[in-house]
Amino acid sequence: MKVINLTPHEVRVARPLEDIPSIVYPVHPSRYIARASSKKQTLLVGLEDGTEIYTAPQLGGLIDPLPDEVLAGQDQIVQLLIMSEIGARAAKKSGYRGSIAVPDSGPDSAIRGETGQIVGVRRLYMFNE
Repeated sequence: MKVINLTPHEVRVARPLEDIPSIVYPVHPSRYIARASSKKQTLLVGLEDGTEIYTAPQLGGLIDPLPDEVLAGQDQIVQLLIMSEIGARAAKKSGYRGSIAVPDSGPDSAIRGETGQIVGVRRLYMFNE
């Protein structure tokens, strides 16, 4: 299966090995990044300390269309795109019909480094919205 990483980061998927996760499948970023457009947010309220609270952004489609070489595989079972959940939502809103997987960075899947940053995940999940 062809896997195309549309995030700006290497995605590392691990497998537990005697309670010590070992990175078994790094997926390097492609030259394309799926970035979502959003409509301007509206300021709801300003707090006394200067914090501003806005409405949630309204997600649009992709800022840049997916390239032809990515779109060509959307009707085949042999291609899987990896992107953020926001990118996946935007891609589906833009009409992409193919398979999309999202790195699961939840507490039981994220693998964290010494300073707390995520260095890998134990699984991907299929985006089906």
